Amino acid sequence: MIIPDTSSSINPNFLFGLFDRLASEVNRAVQECMPIRDFEQHVQQSVAQIGASAISLYLEMLGDGDLGDKIQTETGEVLHRSEEPRQRSIRTIFGEHQFEQYVYGVDLGRKIDLYPVDVMIQMPANTYSPWFREVMHYLSTKMSYQESSDVISLLYLQKSPVDTLERNIHNLSESAEQFLNEIPIPAPTAEGKILVMSADAKGVPMVRKTKAIPAFDQRYFPGNRRMATLATVYSVNEYFRTAEEIIAALFRENSNREEKRPEPVGKVVAGFLSQCDAEGADQRHAPRDGVGSRTGRTSPPIRSAFGTADGWSDQFVGSI
Repeated sequence: MIIPDTSSSINPNFLFGLFDRLASEVNRAVQECMPIRDFEQHVQQSVAQIGASAISLYLEMLGDGDLGDKIQTETGEVLHRSEEPRQRSIRTIFGEHQFEQYVYGVDLGRKIDLYPVDVMIQMPANTYSPWFREVMHYLSTKMSYQESSDVISLLYLQKSPVDTLERNIHNLSESAEQFLNEIPIPAPTAEGKILVMSADAKGVPMVRKTKAIPAFDQRYFPGNRRMATLATVYSVNEYFRTAEEIIAALFRENSNREEKRPEPVGKVVAGFLSQCDAEGADQRHAPRDGVGSRTGRTSPPIRSAFGTADGWSDQFVGSI
C-alpha cells in the first residue's frame, strides 16, 4: 500500500478565507436585498470555487509520488522512476485539476506501469473521477446524452460533451457481464411461488456500419440492423384478480382492493445485442447466470418470448 507524505508544508488555511468571503457576500446580499435567484446563482459559483480549491489542495498535499529511484514489485520486477514528474489532468464535479507525479516502469519509453498518486487516490486510468462518472452514468440512463450534457452544465457549471458521455457508458458496459454474474441469488425461502423468465427481441437500426448480422429477413426489413434482446428473470407470488379488476386497471380506474400487489423477488433485467459466432451465425443472449439454480425452487416456470415468430429457436426459448 502506498502511503502519502502528510508532512507537507502547504497551508490549507486559505480555504477559511473563501468561507469568510462567502459570509461577506451573504451580508452584502442582505443589505442590497438581492433577488433570491441572483443570490442563489452567486452561492452556487462560490461553492463550486471552494470545492475546486479543496480538490486542488488535496492533490497537492498528496505529494509527487516519489518512491525512490526504483522499486521492486511483488512479482520481482524492478520499476524505474521517471527523470521528471509527469503532468496529470483529472476532472471532477468541480472542474479540471492538474498536478504532477513521478511515474514508474520497466521501460518508461514503451509503457508506464505505476502512477503512485493515482494508486493512492484510487483514480482510474481515464480523466474523469469515479463520482463524476457515476453522475454522468445516472443521467445518461435517465435521459438523452444531450439532455444529460445540459443538466451537467446547469448544475456543475462545466461542459461535458455528448461524445464524452457516450464513451463513459461504453466503458462502464465492459463490466456489465461481470456485474450480472456477481448479482446474489435470493435464498430459497425468499423466492416467490412462480418463476418468470422472458425475453423480447427488437431490431435496432445501427448508425454506423457494422458486420452484417441481419435482425430480420432483408426482404421485409431492409437496412443496417441488429437484434437487441431485453431479458428478465424474477420470482413472484400469485395475485388473483377478477376480469372486472383487470379491465379497471387497463383504464387506470381506482380500485377499492386493499391487498397490495406482490413484489418481484430477485429481479434482473439485462439487454444484449446479437453477436456472430465463429461460423457467422446469429447468436442471441439472455441472462442465464443463476437461473438454473432457481428453477427447482418454484412451480413450473413461466417462459415468454416476444418478437418475430421466426426469430426464436426452440433452443433459445429453452435457455431462458
